[in-house]
This record gives sequence, structure tokens and C-alpha cells, in this order.
Amino acid sequence: MDATNGHVLHLPAGGEDTPLLQLAFRPDSLVLRALWRASALGEPDACALQDFVIKAGQFRSLKKEVLPGICPEMNSETGESTGELYW
Repeated sequence: MDATNGHVLHLPAGGEDTPLLQLAFRPDSLVLRALWRASALGEPDACALQDFVIKAGQFRSLKKEVLPGICPEMNSETGESTGELYW
């Protein structure tokens, strides 16, 4: 939901393409951080990180990275790693 006008927007991360999705956002920031498992079962572990911002009524990607290894648990308020493994 866009806090500036109350409109509900479609999030481009979710569903079968983003398993084990974690989201983090703060009321004082325009950035929404998404973190999810980027590897299929049986493949080497990989973790995707993507930052979005709402611009002109749509989510725009700021950056996307795929990192080797298991995704860390993410603090839902800060987007920082808690140091724990998510899966």
C-alpha cells in the first residue's frame, strides 16, 4: 500500500518465483527490501535480494543481486540480517 495516497499496488515479488519471501520496510523510507531463495531444490543454495521503491504509482527496482549461500533471517523493520539462517 502506498502510504502517501492509500493505493494498493501489485508487488512484483511473490508467488512461486520467490519462495521463502521475506519483506522489510520502514515508515521513514521509500525502499521495500525483498529477500528470497533463488535456487531450486537440488541446486547449490542461492539467495536473491531486491530493493524496490514506489515511483509514479508503481514499484521500480533499485537493485537486484543473487548471492551464493542460504538467505539469512532478515529483520522485517530494518532489512538487516539477524545472523540466523532462514531455511
